[in-house]
Amino acid sequence: MMGNRQFLPFISGKPIFFVSPDGSDTNGDGTFENPWKTIGKGLSNPYSWNTLYIRGGTYVEQITINRSGTADAPILVAAYPGEKVVIDGEAGVDGLNEGLPDYGELIIPPGLRDEKGFRYTPLVWIKGNYVIFEGFDIKRSMGRGIQVSRDEADTRGVTIRNCKISASRKNGMMIEQRCKEIIIENCDISRSGNFAPYDRSSSELDWGGACVVKGSDNVIIRGTSIHENWGEGFITDSQTNNSTNIRVSKCIFFDNMRPSIYLHAVTNIIVEKNLLYHSINPEFPFGEGIAITPSEPQYEDDVDIENVTVANNIFVGMGSNIALYGQDGRMLRKIRVLFNTLVNAQNYGIMESSSHYEACELKNNVVYQSNGEVLVNGGADFRGWAVSGNAWYPERPSSVPGDRDVIGNPQFENPEAELLRGQVNPAWYKIKATSPVIDQAVTVPFIDRDFFDNIRDAQPDMGAHEFQKETLTADSPEAIIDDRSRPLFYDVALAGTLSAGGFKRFAIVADNVAASATNVLAFGIQFPDHQCLIYGREQQISPMVVEDVERALDEFKLGDAVVQWLD
Repeated sequence: MMGNRQFLPFISGKPIFFVSPDGSDTNGDGTFENPWKTIGKGLSNPYSWNTLYIRGGTYVEQITINRSGTADAPILVAAYPGEKVVIDGEAGVDGLNEGLPDYGELIIPPGLRDEKGFRYTPLVWIKGNYVIFEGFDIKRSMGRGIQVSRDEADTRGVTIRNCKISASRKNGMMIEQRCKEIIIENCDISRSGNFAPYDRSSSELDWGGACVVKGSDNVIIRGTSIHENWGEGFITDSQTNNSTNIRVSKCIFFDNMRPSIYLHAVTNIIVEKNLLYHSINPEFPFGEGIAITPSEPQYEDDVDIENVTVANNIFVGMGSNIALYGQDGRMLRKIRVLFNTLVNAQNYGIMESSSHYEACELKNNVVYQSNGEVLVNGGADFRGWAVSGNAWYPERPSSVPGDRDVIGNPQFENPEAELLRGQVNPAWYKIKATSPVIDQAVTVPFIDRDFFDNIRDAQPDMGAHEFQKETLTADSPEAIIDDRSRPLFYDVALAGTLSAGGFKRFAIVADNVAASATNVLAFGIQFPDHQCLIYGREQQISPMVVEDVERALDEFKLGDAVVQWLD
């Protein structure tokens, strides 16, 4: 019995337990005042609990979470708020192939320098259902960083968030077969597969993905950075068929040795609003941005790939920004490549190998190649694709069909900026107000927002950015309305014409200070005969014509409201 010790807050009637480097597995009782010393002890304690907090410090141990919660009351294993918790496998610290986990076969690839090996076993193994694992720094695993799986059973409802996983000798993250309802969010996965020097031959060892999903269903990866890995960034595993219902959203991928996203034998997947780039870092060769393929020859049971949407992503400086591969006559079916911005690939903006395609779409993308290389190898002709509404610079390849295309410079804000690791700004690839791709996209259902979460209007723009013609886009509430943040009637492209024709632009603001994003009540334009067209900033007021600016001001019936001329 634990006696009458006082615990910190209860969740669902169950106490919260604690682990600390200053605790004791022998004399501790898991309270805040008297915690256990190791995470393993905290996880294996026999009491009924939902929450285990780990106090700041470094823990050199392999851990397994076997306990399960429920959808309404998940198990929480988390770093104590505001404290840094490191789980360190110390791979290679005491010897080249020493470190945790220390069980499982040690694999030493043939020909690998210094005989540097790895294990397939994980440093953190989550086997329970409905588990939240949060806030840990996991590093130097002799095998995988984190693995989600149960022995011969489904694993359901696991969330891994705010974790940093680095220097895993095999995969950083592995979602094994038969997992369902898995969320990976706001994590950072880097330098996995570091048993394999980047200049090794591809015949020495299969590539180890940083974040791998095998044969699983309903997996979400969002807000996560995956970078500088010796292999793929995110991969649906080629040895296990048909992962399904996967969403990769708002992630950053850079400097991965192989494709940053490799989709193999999957169905129902959405890849949206991600930034993918290769920096000037010479340590990693140029991998593809996203590669899509239905099969690999050595796996006879692989399935076709179907229902894949790649939308609103920004690709910069990859080997090929998008690569489409075919194998053994199998199909790529219902592949939709929509509203992407593809900038300065090293080889091809879009690479399509001859294959079998059915009901695929390539629409509303912007392909910008200042080196002039824009597309394909092998004479592929996009047979089986509906191709329309794309923008090409400097030109569209003759082998590519096109309808309603735009040929010319899309006018990005800063497309030739130097690509430094961790410092690439997606705003560089926003289009300017004078861009020829504005209002030129073809209609596509269900893609209602852009990379930046701006709402796409009834006549959308090509590429990942929807230029904001009718809303303020100032960087801060105090920013002055200027030519970069004008609504529809104040587009820079129209300003000169309006002024020359005797038109004047104005804003009605709530008080007699400079117009800003917070105090504008309405916008207006004065015609040469002094009549005015006014409309509300939030479109709550239908556009109306009034006699003059004084009548426009009267419409708001606010004593402090004033007209500020913008011309």
